[in-house]
Amino acid sequence: MHENRTPSDSPSPTPSHEASGETPFRIQYASRVYRLPPYMFGRINSLLYQKRRAGSDVIDLGMGNPSDPPEDYVIEKLAEAARDPRNHGYSKSNGIINLRREVAGKYLKKYGVRLDPDEQIITCLGSKEGFSHLCLALMGPGDTAIVPAPYFPVHMYAVALASGNVITLEVAESDRFLSNIAYTCQHLVPKPKLLIICYPHNPSTVTVEPDFFKDIVKLARQYGFMVISDFAYA
Repeated sequence: MHENRTPSDSPSPTPSHEASGETPFRIQYASRVYRLPPYMFGRINSLLYQKRRAGSDVIDLGMGNPSDPPEDYVIEKLAEAARDPRNHGYSKSNGIINLRREVAGKYLKKYGVRLDPDEQIITCLGSKEGFSHLCLALMGPGDTAIVPAPYFPVHMYAVALASGNVITLEVAESDRFLSNIAYTCQHLVPKPKLLIICYPHNPSTVTVEPDFFKDIVKLARQYGFMVISDFAYA
């Protein structure tokens, strides 16, 4: 179980008006905010900034930002779309249908899986936003999610924002990881509601064979939990 955050770790309250004699006002954050651990990349960036200000030559191994710029034709197409008045309004809530159809076509071509662009594909502002809203839709107070450790920060934060609990299981060889999932489901009351997996695993780079996913589906059906597969690096 992850450690809850204490109020002293929370964002600083708004400035008070003690100097003017007014009664200080402090924002009362929701309890879920105090359950969020410090953001790892934020801490890394802070340390990086301090070291560079002190004159140190530091290689940043934090976020995996691309080293090469996008292709010119991508930038040109983006600029062309930005100039089109038809794009100067709000998009549909589930995303542009032509884009969703293209995603379905690519998924079928690459993985041999047929997806319904109307029922099984939605566009988001980014993977973190989509992941967080998915957890809000699937989890509630008291629900538990199994998260492989070490974990990408949003896998923990999204569950916490949904007022859920987290159990971390160490990323290991696939057989041991599967047996640990089964053991947790057999002994935890109530049973876990959600399993989050990410392969190739971020940040450990662990990989699995295709049969691993079949075994995950079997366990999910046997113990009645849902599975989120963060397919970021496939």
